[in-house]
Order: sequence, then C-alpha cells, then structure tokens
Amino acid sequence: MRTDALVRSAVANIRVEPDQRSELFSQALLGHAVEIEEERGRWLHCRFDEGSRGWIQQGSLALIGKDNALFTSEEPIIARTLIARCQSQPMPGAETLMIVTDGSRLIRVGGDGEWAEVLLPDGTKGWLPSRICLEAGKLPTPSPENVRSLAKAYMGIPYSWGGTSSLAVDCSGLTQLIFRLHGVLLPRNSFQQAGEGQELEVSRNWESLQAGDLLFFAEKERIDHMAISIGGASLIHASMSNGCVQRESLDPGSPQFSSRLSGFFRFARRVT
Repeated sequence: MRTDALVRSAVANIRVEPDQRSELFSQALLGHAVEIEEERGRWLHCRFDEGSRGWIQQGSLALIGKDNALFTSEEPIIARTLIARCQSQPMPGAETLMIVTDGSRLIRVGGDGEWAEVLLPDGTKGWLPSRICLEAGKLPTPSPENVRSLAKAYMGIPYSWGGTSSLAVDCSGLTQLIFRLHGVLLPRNSFQQAGEGQELEVSRNWESLQAGDLLFFAEKERIDHMAISIGGASLIHASMSNGCVQRESLDPGSPQFSSRLSGFFRFARRVT
C-alpha cells in the first residue's frame, strides 16, 4: 500500500459517504498510514492497511512531507496503553499535545530512561512515558495467555458502532485491535473475519476452545456478531445490548451464561 498521509488525530472517523451524517463504519488510529484514492471537497477517499476503504475529513490527516518523512523510513513505536497524554515536556502535568490510544504509531526521536521523545504525524515533537512505547518489531506473540490478558484489559470499554480503538469499539473492532497489537492484521468486519484462519470442530464441546479463538454468531444467514474466547465457553465481546465490552459464557451451567449468544452461535475459527 502506498503511504500518502498519516492519521493526525487520536482517532479518525471513517464514513461510508463524504458526509458527516453518513454511517460511521470504522476508525483509523493516530500515526497509521493511508493511501488517498480520491478528493471531494473536504473529504478524502482512502485505503487502509487491512484493505478497507472509506471517507475521512482532510483535517484528520497529515500529508507526507519533510516534517514527517521519518514515518516512511523508520520503524515506528507502538503505544501500548488504553489512553495516555503525549506531552510538550517530559514531566508530570505538562501541556497535552495529543491523546494517544492503544495501537497508535509514532516515531521515537530521542529521550531515555523514564521518557521517550516522539514525532507526531503533523511534525510536532512530544513526550510519552517510555514504559508504554514498544517497538513495532517487538510486539508480543498472539499466544492464548497474551490474547486473554489483553482482552480482559478492555472490559467495560464502551460499545460504539464503527469503533476500533481503546476509547470505544464494536465487536469486530475489538478483535481486530487485539490481534493488531499482537502483529496479526484481520479484516475490518465480522463476516470478513469469519473467513480467516481455520474452522474448528467444536460441536458445542467448548473445552476444545483456547483463548484467542474467534466465535461467530448470526440471527439470520450472514454473520453479524463475533466474540473472542478467553478459554473454553468463556468469551469477551463488545456488545450493543450490553453497551460495553463484557464477559459472558456459552456454558448453561455458568452464572455468565447468555442464552441469546448460545442460540445464535454458528462456528469458531483459529487464526494463529
């Protein structure tokens, strides 16, 4: 994919049509690259790293130029935090330059010890705690233990249709973000993720599921919801009806049993 611009806002909304009232179907995170395909007024039609396409307002993007060219030549760091402040100075209480969410991409240009000096997509330099900065090439592996731990860290995050960040997520946005942070890039939507990896022979033998297996549900024919197993029948998902990321179970004997999810379960897949 060609890199024409970078997301300059903490989270950029991606819409179906070039209109603020159009459906929000996805989001792109700070520092992520986009390929611009068309310009229409204040809107740009872009392609994103997982292959999806949509419209973003120009103000949410920074075109590649001399001030941010390092994003095309240097390995970025990945911010690993639910939310943090990129500050003007390496000290508590300094001015906030940008909110940074889990999975944001920046370039480290200096600093040592407690603080890292970073380059933002608009060319501004700021400071983040070093403990939340992870080199892109050193992301943790998507082991069951790692995936389970991260999924649990998102408990209670609000549900939002089209959300893909640690500020708010939808069902497939949650799984996409969790696996992105383990170096695995999944498609955007649940029905697309339903074609990834290998289908498992479950037959409601939930004990065969391991943390990180993807569970798919449908009220009709097309897959319209998904969750991530955290081992056996226990799962975590971003649920519109619950209003947030929540833990539930497919086991009728569990106090967290969801009869609705159990009735709509279709299949499970393993992507790693």
